[in-house]
Parts: sequence; C-alpha cells; structure tokens
Amino acid sequence: MRTNPSENPLKNEGIGGLLRYWFDNTLAKGPTALLIWLGLAISIVIIAISILVQVTGIAAEDSLIEQSWVYLMTMFGVIDADISGHWAFRFASLVVILSGIFVMSAFIGILTTGIDNKLNELKKGRSRVIESDHVVILGWTEEVFTLIGELLEANSNKPSACIAILAN
Repeated sequence: MRTNPSENPLKNEGIGGLLRYWFDNTLAKGPTALLIWLGLAISIVIIAISILVQVTGIAAEDSLIEQSWVYLMTMFGVIDADISGHWAFRFASLVVILSGIFVMSAFIGILTTGIDNKLNELKKGRSRVIESDHVVILGWTEEVFTLIGELLEANSNKPSACIAILAN
C-alpha cells in the first residue's frame, strides 16, 4: 500500500517489469493491438532469417530484400518454398514455414476471438437504436412473437419498418 500518493508505483520495477507492464497494456487494447504485435513478430522472424542466410552465403536470392519477400510469400502460402540447396538453407526455410503455420493459426484465433467478443457485446442488447418512426416493445414474454407478426402485417406498406425490443 502506498503511503505517499506522489510516489510512482512503477519506479521500483526493473526494466523487465516495466516492459511486461507495457506489453500487457498494449495487448489489453484488443484485437487490433494483437494483430500489430503479430505483424511485428512476422517481420522480426523474416528479417532475422533473411539476414542469417544472406550472411552465411546460403541464400537462394541475390538480395536481402528479395530473400525477405520470398520468405514472406512462403510464410503466407502464396508461393511454394524453394528448399533445394544447402541443408542450412532448408532448415531456415523450415523455420519460416513453421512460423507461418503459427502466425496463421494465431491470426485466425485473433479474428475469431474479436468477432466472438463483438457478437457477445451485441447479444447484450446495449447497442444504440438510431431510428425514427419505429415501434418499441417494452418487456419480453412468449407473446412477443405474435405481436411482432401483427406489427409486420400492420406495417407491410412501410418497407423499412423497425421494431426495437427493450427487455431483460
């Protein structure tokens, strides 16, 4: 417990603790932040492996940029990996392919979670209704379906009739 309100609680943390705190806060911002971190991870893996194969002289491509591009396209399955040549190059290509599998599965997981969270938010029914000339039904019972059918029939001459239900 802090005794002095002006004391910064992060001051006693080491650089590792501060980085973890910052990283956790960025992840808490939602799927967009997760996708940015995923893109950064992809870039680091591709650039690191491209530099490694260029420095060791086992690269299939002439330039670092070209090698990075080929690895990026290989990672996303756009082109097939050219894994002929030196075994070290084959191993580097295998690392890129496995990283691609991990990245794509993480990407699918992030998208699925983001969509699921949004659908759950919408299911709560707390979204704003921006309509005019609409019908509001207060409460929920089994008769609501009959009431909606009657309202649809009564408003059949209005192509954009809207019904909002406010219930627990």
